[in-house]
This record gives sequence, C-alpha cells and structure tokens, in this order.
Amino acid sequence: MNRHHPAGAVALALVALASALIIRGSAGADPSPQQDDSLGVPAATATPGGGPMIINVTPGPASVGRYEKYEVSFSITNTTATHFDFPFDPAPPPGLPPATGISVEGLFSNDNWASSLAQPAFLYHPFARSVINGYEHLTPAGPPVWLVRFAPPALGTWRYKLRATDASGSRTYPPTGDLSFSVTPSSSHGFIRVSPTDSRYFQFDDGTPFIPLGYNEGVSGGAMTVDADTKFPLFQANGMNFFRMWLSGTSVVGASWLPWTSHHIGWNGYLPYTSLSIDTAYAGQDFSMKLDDANPCMFQGSYNRAISIQPNTPYRLRARIKTVGLTGPAQAGYPYGFVLKVGGWLDTDCDKPWTGTPLTPYRNGTSDWSILTGSYTSGAGEYFLPNLYLARVNATGGAAYIDQVWLEEDLGGGRYGPNLIAKPSMNPHTYFDPYTSWDWDYVLDRAAAYGVYLKLTVLEKNDWAYTRIRPDGTLTDAWDVNNFYAAPNTKVRWLHQAFWRYLAARWGYSTAVHSWELLNEGDPYSGNHYDQAQAFGAYLHANEPSRHLVTTSTWHSFPASEFWANPAYPDLDCADVHASISTGEGGLGADTRC
Repeated sequence: MNRHHPAGAVALALVALASALIIRGSAGADPSPQQDDSLGVPAATATPGGGPMIINVTPGPASVGRYEKYEVSFSITNTTATHFDFPFDPAPPPGLPPATGISVEGLFSNDNWASSLAQPAFLYHPFARSVINGYEHLTPAGPPVWLVRFAPPALGTWRYKLRATDASGSRTYPPTGDLSFSVTPSSSHGFIRVSPTDSRYFQFDDGTPFIPLGYNEGVSGGAMTVDADTKFPLFQANGMNFFRMWLSGTSVVGASWLPWTSHHIGWNGYLPYTSLSIDTAYAGQDFSMKLDDANPCMFQGSYNRAISIQPNTPYRLRARIKTVGLTGPAQAGYPYGFVLKVGGWLDTDCDKPWTGTPLTPYRNGTSDWSILTGSYTSGAGEYFLPNLYLARVNATGGAAYIDQVWLEEDLGGGRYGPNLIAKPSMNPHTYFDPYTSWDWDYVLDRAAAYGVYLKLTVLEKNDWAYTRIRPDGTLTDAWDVNNFYAAPNTKVRWLHQAFWRYLAARWGYSTAVHSWELLNEGDPYSGNHYDQAQAFGAYLHANEPSRHLVTTSTWHSFPASEFWANPAYPDLDCADVHASISTGEGGLGADTRC
C-alpha cells in the first residue's frame, strides 16, 4: 500500500501463477589474515599522513548513452587499509577493529558542482571466461583494479572526481579541477519506478509502463553464466521479462550456500551444512571450519563450483589449519590426520585413507595454527581440478580446524599466482567472493541485453554466521534470528551495511535490477525485521544514486497496518506477499511478489 494514497491499491500483475504486485510510493610464511587477499591484492604500503593516492586512472569514453554504464578504473597506493571491501570507519561497533577499511567513491555533477551524486567504488578482480564441456571456466586475468560504475540519469555534460579515504586521511583525483564526459540520448528507458500517477503500477524513468511477466528462477553455482546464456534468450522469445532470483543463494557473502559441501551431513534445514564452528579461530577472525567424527570432510568441485585450472601446469596448495587431539589410526597400517586430497565422488568414504589422492602431508596430534603445504600438477587437457577435499582421515578422535585454503599457480622462482578457490575463507561473513561477483556482472549485463529484469534477494535470514554474532560482538553457539535482524550500531548491522554498499557500488548501475529484496521470507510480525528492512531501504536510497526499488518478504500473511502501510517505514518502495497453494501434487508453491 502506498502511504501517500490512504485507500491503497493492489494490482494483479501479469506474473506467472497470478502473482500480485502491491506497490508503495516512492610464500611459505603464514600470511596475515587481513593483508593476504585471496586474489593477490598487495599489502598496505602507506606512509603516515596525506591519505591514499589514486593513480593509473583510466577514464570512461568521451560520451555515453543516458542510463548506460560509465566506468572508470584506477589503482590506489599509500593506503593504511587492510580490508579493501570494507568502508573506512574510525569507530565501528564492538567486535570490529577500527579503521581497517577504505571508502572510495566517484563524485558526479551535471550542474558545475552546485550539487553532486556520490557513487561508491569497489575493488574489481578481472577474469577470463570460457565454456568447456558445458562448464564455466573462470580464471584470473590480471591484477585487481578499482572501478566506479555510474549510470548518468540526465543528458549533457557530467563532471566527476574520485575520492579515497582511510585512516591516513583523504585525497581526491584530480588534485585540482575535474574530469568530464557527455551523456547522449539512448534507447534505454531507465530504471523501474513506482508510477507517480497510479501507485498500483510500475514504469520506467521515461514514463514507459513496465508490465512484468515471470516467476521465481535461479542461476546455479558455477554454471551461473552458462544458465544466463541459455535461459535469457528463451525468456525474451516467450515474452517473459521479470524474475526473482536469490543473489544470496550464490554466496557472494555470508555462510549460506557455501561452495564447500559435506558428504556426511548434507543439509541443515533447507540450507547446506557449513561445518563452521566458534570453538577456535585464527587471530583476528571469528570462525573456523571444524572436521570431526560427525563430519570428517568438506569438498569443493563439480557438485557446486568446479575449480578452474590450466593443463600441464604446476600448482601450490595450502591450508591454514589447527589440530586438537587428532588420534589414530582407525585402520592400522594407513596414515591418519588432516590432509588435503583430490578425488572424484568419494561420498562418505572421503575419510578413508585409501580413497582419493593426498596432496599434502598428514597433520595429527595437537598443533597450533600453521600452514600445511602441498602441490598438484595438472595433466594434458585438464581444465578443472578434481574435487578438492578437506579431510580428517583414518582418525579415532579429535578435530581439525581450517581457516583458509589456497590453490595458486606455481610461477617459478618463489612466485605464485592468485588464489583459484571460491570462498576460500572460513569467515565468509567478512569475505565478498570475487568469482561469484564477476558472475553476477555477467548475468546482469546479459539480462539487460535481453530485456530481463531481476528482483534480487540479498541476504539469508538463517545464515549460520550472522545468527551467531551477538549485539555486543561476542559469539554464541546458539542460533538466534534476531542476531541476524541486527540492531543499529552492532557488528552484524555494520557487516550488512558494508555489503549493501557493495551492492550499490558493483551493480547499482544496472537497469536490469528491478529491485533489491532484503531477504527471503522473514518474520511477518517481527519489529526487528521491520526495522532492518527500513534500515536497508534508507541505506540504499542514501548511497545508491540509481535508487532501485527496495523491499523485503515474509513467509506468510500481509502485515499492512503494522508494516507495509506504516509511515514509520517509508523506505520500502513496494510490498510483497507470499502465498503457498497446494495443488494436490506435493504442494506446489505460488508466491505473490513485488
């Protein structure tokens, strides 16, 4: 319901299953966990004072179409930052170290700086993509660079500057003056809005109506880009243009839907088992992955995301691990302990010493955090690593804990390439995966090319990590969804906002984003959920110049007076109601969507 139209309105959209739209108004050494980025970002090089330096700026084209992507790339040196995906904050909430991040943005003006729009920037990892035997083959293709992506909303001359701020200060580029480009007419209709004349409907910035037709869809694991190439042309050919997809389900950030999988414990409710633990953690971290009697192995590979390699190439394999009372052997005459190994589908025999191929020495007994190192050389025509297993093998007791895993090309002379493993950190709530993020770049650009618009679900309310961080920043082994909903000035709210900023920075330019949905099916009568959704909308409306529509969802009911029509929550643009309808054939669910 639109709070500016007291009667409200509910419109039946042309969405499959009769979905309804209800719209509101407007080398060898143990690296530091902070400085060791998985894809080779250099360590901090700052000298005191002055602020970070912006160098190697490559401006976008001299002109760009209205609402199209204008992209600027650059590098940053002289920064004190040690976490490049986090914004600078000199006084974060309890549980977070101060001033480890860096805030980078582009400032854009079309009125000679009488006003300006601030577009957040992000650290971009370039990749080379190909499709081999139906699988995406994605490998790093150069050093990381910073990008600003901006979709200019008006014609004419736009001027811009770049700004970077960390604990050492702030600098702009250019130091004096500015840069410019021109915006020309384009075929783009702009972004999707609530119609200002009839809030039951959507329209584009240029006034063209948007009539949605579609359903819930997905792009799977390491096949995301392949799925996009296959599905989007079919959608267009059949006149379908609106799909709800779980960005959260691809594990850009957070512990849900990790690419690491267990043979022994497949699911924890509807979410894959994470094997994460608060028992012990490497310095400066919160969690580790625990392997014990109940769950002795986790693996990554063809089941979820194949690890791309090159044929006839040597690799270094490493894991930062800790063992506690790891005893054995269960089967005499065989080695025992923690090991990294490769194999096919080892199933629940993954902890047996005669399955797979060990790539590292075995580690047993009790040992503090250290790096375990091995190697692998690919064969002719081998473009994907066999399933990589983190395995507690042939043990009678005790546990192994893992903090991070690396697979790096051995370049010779003590030099190594970037990490080829997606989600290598067992602290996934502080790690924005560059592989999956690049996949979403591709998916959204392909969606735009085929006239497909996506409602993207951003976070998972039952996420293992966020639900175990208390408001005071301490950890608990007892799951609590209210830890996820997160009050202001708490560690979890801060981490969520860091990701919301990343959404605005990386994909805010895209007209293919119909809307951001906070989460899938939150509590319909939780004030904490309401407050988090309002904070989500307010943050994006303040930090995303494109101002995409913002919403959330509930698992049942329609809390109108309590939430959707409540003026206390003005930053939710459109309402959403889910209704599951039994067909007598197993209960096919039909949902009504914003």
